[in-house]
Amino acid sequence: MNTETQTATKEQLIQGLYRFVAKRPGLEFGNYGDARLYRAELRAITRQRHEAERLLAAVALRQGITADDVLRFTGGGRLTWGGKEWDYTAGQYWCTEYRRAVAVHCASILRRYWGDGMTGDGIGEKLRKIARNELGRGIASRYFN
Repeated sequence: MNTETQTATKEQLIQGLYRFVAKRPGLEFGNYGDARLYRAELRAITRQRHEAERLLAAVALRQGITADDVLRFTGGGRLTWGGKEWDYTAGQYWCTEYRRAVAVHCASILRRYWGDGMTGDGIGEKLRKIARNELGRGIASRYFN
């Protein structure tokens, strides 16, 4: 890790993720050829933005989550912090992946935070119940299964 990465605060990392999620997806209508398909894709991408922002807020509110925790779970190395901003290396189509990557990243942080100290059977169901109560059924079903 470089020095800039080591000195980033949780607030800087979270604000960087908010800026990253706010980036325009850059869809090109010509890739779809059909207005209905294009608008459907835009709706899905917008939903991912709202979900990512909701999960980011949940991470930001938890004082027990540190900057190191935010840096630890980066989606298999595709989501990276460069010291000043976040970047994402696409698997197939950046426009439809980058916001979901942030949502998955935040869900991983929350899963670890909420699950800390849990033992025994049914941990997954306990985590899903917490996620449903905190974030709603939709987010819980998409990111905590």
